[in-house]
Amino acid sequence: MVLGYWDMAAPMVTTGAIDGDAFLAAHGETVATFSKIQPFLAEMRSAGAQLEFCKHV
Repeated sequence: MVLGYWDMAAPMVTTGAIDGDAFLAAHGETVATFSKIQPFLAEMRSAGAQLEFCKHV
């Protein structure tokens, strides 16, 4: 559920709808969440056949 939220919220920054610095100032846990899944991200993407999972995070 947490990853789904950040995968939905992050595109607002990557598309320019929200300023990236302001987003990080208010939502620092994005970095902590990504750092926990990053070592497993390739495996998670292939196991679920969702090659773009957490693409924007």
